[in-house]
Amino acid sequence: PMRDILTRRWHECRKCVEADAHLAAIVMMGGMLEALFVARANKMPDKSPLIKAASAPKEKGTGKTLNYQDWMLDSYIKVAHELGWITASAKNVADVLKEYRNYVHPEKELRHGVTLALNDSRMFWQVTKEVARQLLLSAGTP
Repeated sequence: PMRDILTRRWHECRKCVEADAHLAAIVMMGGMLEALFVARANKMPDKSPLIKAASAPKEKGTGKTLNYQDWMLDSYIKVAHELGWITASAKNVADVLKEYRNYVHPEKELRHGVTLALNDSRMFWQVTKEVARQLLLSAGTP
């Protein structure tokens, strides 16, 4: 189940940080947050707030909201903030994490000249844990 996936990803993130695999750690953190957003949405008995959210991604042409399980991390972050699952500051730092996760694409890394280091992955790990806490608390999970 989703809980097992989240647990594995949590441990993998931690291992990557400890192993100085900074880019891998940040990519895993983004993936873990995405899984947490999906789990939070899955827990909702009524999905209409997701579908009706102004920031929910829409199909080109029809304007119909995409199935939430097909959203990208960016959409999850926006909708989570809109629905009050995460604070404005959590949204802002999650947006930064999402951008750094995109350095998995070598051309972006080359264009921006970014080299990730230990302090970066450790800092993003703290951010990831705090955003995760907000998501869990918003679902009534201590």
